[in-house]
Amino acid sequence: MKTLVKITGIYAIILVFGLAVIGCDDRPYDEALNGTWISSETELGIQGEMKLNNGNFENTLFNSTTNVRLPETKGTYTTDDGKITLKITHVYGGGLTAGIGINLQMAIYFSDFVPLEEEWYTKAQIKAKIDAATASVLFPEGKSLAIEALDELFQASTSTYSLKGKTLTLTDEDGDISIFTRK
Repeated sequence: MKTLVKITGIYAIILVFGLAVIGCDDRPYDEALNGTWISSETELGIQGEMKLNNGNFENTLFNSTTNVRLPETKGTYTTDDGKITLKITHVYGGGLTAGIGINLQMAIYFSDFVPLEEEWYTKAQIKAKIDAATASVLFPEGKSLAIEALDELFQASTSTYSLKGKTLTLTDEDGDISIFTRK
């Protein structure tokens, strides 16, 4: 009986060790995606750059004409069964998303909206600025429209992904394809 307990104990130790070393990868992200990815699409000399690092991402726009990088969004991502889900947690106030998207939209909706400075903002921080602003006479529904746009911006997005060598292909829920090359 002692021999049976001893053998069972040894098997249990081997099983636990084996699972810890080789069989149990519970990371919610694919490590193969870690790195800097450059978009194959270029518009007016501006190209997207996406950095993926162990469940965190940051998107930057790069202007090859002026050699200027402009942060845009950052957040977290998870992967599961060939799908990647990105969740924006911050928007850069001086970035294109905020500079043109949020600031322009807010300027239309509000008579006193203060543009976002060049720093990172959470959804709550932007919402506080919206709540503090006075709706324009032309757009009395400005606050609700602005919050709706903000909610949409910070909504998680899921795409299928495939990785072949140095090429990452993302296909979003609408079927739009984005191709990136590892830097």
